[in-house]
Amino acid sequence: MPFGVCNGPGAFQSYINNALWDYLDDFCSTYLDDILIYSDDPFKHTKHVQKVLQRLREAGLYIDLKKCEFLVIEVKYLRLIVTTKGVRMDPKKVRIIAK
Repeated sequence: MPFGVCNGPGAFQSYINNALWDYLDDFCSTYLDDILIYSDDPFKHTKHVQKVLQRLREAGLYIDLKKCEFLVIEVKYLRLIVTTKGVRMDPKKVRIIAK
């Protein structure tokens, strides 16, 4: 975002939320430019990805395929590791401070 833009991140988050509002907390989660699409089975997942990509296209937003991961069972998202088994902290982001 250009320097000097007041409330730029908040405005962008609002734009993303408006574009994907009916998918949020159903099969999609967003934080700024990070979008997590989750599903119970691969067929549903493919349909969910198509819906999100279509909605982003309609909103005039584009993805960088080099930064995307599709059909994975484990992904790093917001300093967490999200898997089909649950959520855990990314060990690279945890610091232990000895007294």
